[in-house]
Amino acid sequence: MTQSRPPQGSASTTRVDAQRVIDPNGTSESRGGGIPLGSFAGILDTRVRVLFEAPAKLVLEAALTAEPDKLFIADLVDWASWLEQNPAAIWTAFDDVMAGRKRPAEVFLVLRLIVPQLDDSTENRVRALRFPVEVLFSAVPKTTSRKTATPTTPRLFNWPGRDADARPCVIRRKGYSGAPTRTPYIDPRIDSLWAALCDAVHAQSRSPSARPYRWEADPDVTGLRAYALLVTLGMNLMVIQATQSLGAGKLTAKVGERIDAMLKVILWVLRAYVANCAEKNAESKHRHLYVCLPESVISRITDYSASVAVQPGELPDCWIEPLPPTFEGLIEAMAYPATSAVGPQAVAPVLSKLTARDSQLLVQANFGVAAAVEVGVASNQGASIRPRGIKDRAFLVPALVRIACAHRILLELYGISPPTKHVTLGVLNLVAVIARSAMNYATSLLGASTWLLADRMQKSVLSLASSGRLGLDGKTTKGVAAARAVEQCLLKLLETLV
Repeated sequence: MTQSRPPQGSASTTRVDAQRVIDPNGTSESRGGGIPLGSFAGILDTRVRVLFEAPAKLVLEAALTAEPDKLFIADLVDWASWLEQNPAAIWTAFDDVMAGRKRPAEVFLVLRLIVPQLDDSTENRVRALRFPVEVLFSAVPKTTSRKTATPTTPRLFNWPGRDADARPCVIRRKGYSGAPTRTPYIDPRIDSLWAALCDAVHAQSRSPSARPYRWEADPDVTGLRAYALLVTLGMNLMVIQATQSLGAGKLTAKVGERIDAMLKVILWVLRAYVANCAEKNAESKHRHLYVCLPESVISRITDYSASVAVQPGELPDCWIEPLPPTFEGLIEAMAYPATSAVGPQAVAPVLSKLTARDSQLLVQANFGVAAAVEVGVASNQGASIRPRGIKDRAFLVPALVRIACAHRILLELYGISPPTKHVTLGVLNLVAVIARSAMNYATSLLGASTWLLADRMQKSVLSLASSGRLGLDGKTTKGVAAARAVEQCLLKLLETLV
């Protein structure tokens, strides 16, 4: 281990006030909103922790009750170098701790020492470090009748680096650069949903902990979340294709190419996912529900993600929970970026101009969409918003039913040829109208036997297999064939669940 670092230029100091609580055991609690990122394989000392402080500061913090010795300073540099050389571990920690919240695309690594005093020799070693360093002074009380010490206002010194021109250590997510993305930028919400999908895929490799339980690390829940995100992304992109517009304006040819490529990946992944899900659940003789992503799906998403750069931002509020908590909320998320198109006033002008062929397509969609919406809305009744523990069927089953029904609605729009794509808005309006009616019906049954609601769901699923089959008019032959293959898997899955 290196025991000293040669001085490398002069350093400036700045004094600011900060508040921090220091306890006798050497731990600290940031009052500035720092988020602990958990333990790291390369940092084993219990006096050290890694924090994230918004907007983009990664802090390696060492809180000591005595002045740091020479070897400890050297260890601190080794730990900082380990973080610098293992960015994947940092982003894994971010994904674990901050699921559903905005994460930065890059962070700046800063070392922080919290000590009661700092002698000249130690200060010289700190000045020589190649990393930016903050040193906070806080007196530890001589008697500690309470678990934590009285808050103090320590002094903060900041050494910015080796010399005046030195840059902080920047750690970026894979594929991110300060330059524009390698592929045309679609929309901040599309990129945020894709980033959340990648998080869910990554979470599949983790084993859930019974205590304390966190849904972000539960493979069953993250598998469902990935499925819902795929359905939402698929419909979002279909709406963009239909309207030929984004929030920022008209759809350009290059953005359209990226949308086509992403949608192709999503539809392939959806088919593979639901086929695996239907097969595993139909074969299961146990109460366990199979909702995890197969390896082929994970590989396809990972491969595509490596070829594009996204600019994730804030996720919509409904995705702070594992899934949008109701079927209506899931459908609303699917309707973006034409959310307003779901309202009758926005859709009416489009519907009034439908050709006879388009009107027939909408009529064909009616029965299947109505049955799917009725089952989806009914699955809201008594469903949990979030799981209470591992393999919580009270959450998993209704959630999977809702997503499968939303998937069925997406299939109704699969394979529609470009001249008739604007009928998508008609289908979304149809969904909204039927959902309101179905919700009123389901509510009216709350005081009656739950058997009535279950019976209604079973009859709706049966109608999907007969009069509710996918429509054909206005769709490509290849699209119809692909959609029908997925439809069979969805029916098989719904029959198993309902």
